[in-house]
Amino acid sequence: MPSQRSQSTRRVLATLLASLSLGLIAAPMPVDASPETSGILTSQVPVLPPPAEAIAPLIPARIVTLGEAVKIAAAQSPTLVAPRAALHLSQRQLHLSSYALFPSVTGSASTSRQHGVESSAASIYVDQLIYDGGRVVNAIRAARHTESAAAATYHRALQTLAYNVAVAYVAVLQAERTTQADREILRENRVQLALIEAQVRAGTSARVDALTAEVPVAQAQVALAQSQGAQLSALAAFANTLGLDAGVIVQPIDNAAAAQSTATPTYPVALARANALRPDLTAARESLATAQAQLREARLGLSPTVTASLSPSVAWVNPAGVGASSPTSSPTAPTTWSTSIGASLTLPIFDQGLTANAVAEAQANRDIAEANLRTTQLGVQLNVRQALANLDAAHVALDSAQVEVKEAYAVLGATQAQWRAGVTTLPQLLNAQVQTSQALVTEVNAATTLQLDLSTLQYALGEDTPS
Repeated sequence: MPSQRSQSTRRVLATLLASLSLGLIAAPMPVDASPETSGILTSQVPVLPPPAEAIAPLIPARIVTLGEAVKIAAAQSPTLVAPRAALHLSQRQLHLSSYALFPSVTGSASTSRQHGVESSAASIYVDQLIYDGGRVVNAIRAARHTESAAAATYHRALQTLAYNVAVAYVAVLQAERTTQADREILRENRVQLALIEAQVRAGTSARVDALTAEVPVAQAQVALAQSQGAQLSALAAFANTLGLDAGVIVQPIDNAAAAQSTATPTYPVALARANALRPDLTAARESLATAQAQLREARLGLSPTVTASLSPSVAWVNPAGVGASSPTSSPTAPTTWSTSIGASLTLPIFDQGLTANAVAEAQANRDIAEANLRTTQLGVQLNVRQALANLDAAHVALDSAQVEVKEAYAVLGATQAQWRAGVTTLPQLLNAQVQTSQALVTEVNAATTLQLDLSTLQYALGEDTPS
């Protein structure tokens, strides 16, 4: 009878402890606090500071959207200096080429004194190009296409910077989600430990089971500390990408929901959009047009040139040598006015092969430009196709990961219930916890991959980052 009473007493205690464990599982346990039911060896596990304190910035954080982050980078990053300078130079070259259509005006003045007689003269020379076979026109066209290519290159540099900002933006979000997942994993492991300790105190589990359950708790604490450090590192890299000091805290806004709701276009539609929007493709086309204009200009090297000139002049003599330094300073000063109008024709006959060499060089540059355009077109096609495939796979992976998380939590809950009922083993319980942790990490990675693939598709299509 005493043995039966002790056994019934143990059953009652086990039931009470199991209900206490159920309460612990149902109520969320903060990561920065030890379980209330800690016993045995839980005091030996180091406790991390709260995550908010671990990553507290020294400088107040500025919360930004992706569009705002791109604007900051465009204003602060030095990576745009070179393409911006190239654009300014091409604009100046276009202006310089256009000046060849305007007349050239020069002026001259002279004075001399001999035997007490002062002679002075002044003249203006105006020279205007009438005909050159079209060399100047083609030079202006080449400069205009060069300026358009430089503008497109600068636009693509902006998009590249925006893409790099998006990558750093998503890296910060991934680090934050990883920290949240590690915090949840630590909470689940502590709940698991509390459940096993309750069984140990009830006498239904061995003490070694609690020792075994403390190992995942310690591992989860280490993982949380590492993820917090990675989050700080990602924030510093994000600020650096924006062209800011690494100590400045710029906090991105999580836009994972927008990425999940984005539909994937078909390949023909996406390729047509890329062909219309890609600035690097536009730059390649403009470079080919520049090479073609330069080839036409080179072929006109032996064309005749016709110019017209106008030169009014005035000369005067001051016999006294003093008091008369201009035609109107003295009524007695002899003054002569003259105007010459003329035209000249220049016809190249033999230029020692300079024109032929210029034509050959221009043809080679045109062939190179055509090859570059074809290479760019193939690259655009490959970028678009790969980006679409990766985005489709990312959508499927995220949907599967979300289902996996739900199933993992369902299995964990069922396994915990079986453990309380004494119908499962500790390895199965720990395995359910490991599967849940892996599912959480998989979901974080899948969400991050989807956002990165969406940014990659936008970059492949040549779309600007929405504000």
